[in-house]
Amino acid sequence: MPDAEAQHLVDAWRDTNLLTLPLPPPPPGERGYRPGDVERLMTVLAGALTDPDGPRAEEVAGLKLSRTFFIGQGYHVGAVEALRLAWVTELRRREL
Repeated sequence: MPDAEAQHLVDAWRDTNLLTLPLPPPPPGERGYRPGDVERLMTVLAGALTDPDGPRAEEVAGLKLSRTFFIGQGYHVGAVEALRLAWVTELRRREL
């Protein structure tokens, strides 16, 4: 994919009011991460895509994510943490 086309896709994704990422709900009987917190994480990650001086690995790793008040709501904690770990690993690699 040419750089201009890739940049256009990133810009379109970042600039929408709804950053989409297919994350599963929590397993039965568990509380997931709050949607607003996960959306904030996605916004930080979107910044990492385009800004060379964007968030550092420590910022992504240390971003506080809270669980929902009720069982069965929010996003699967394991899926969100796997995504966050992959980004932290990549950002640390880039910092070397």
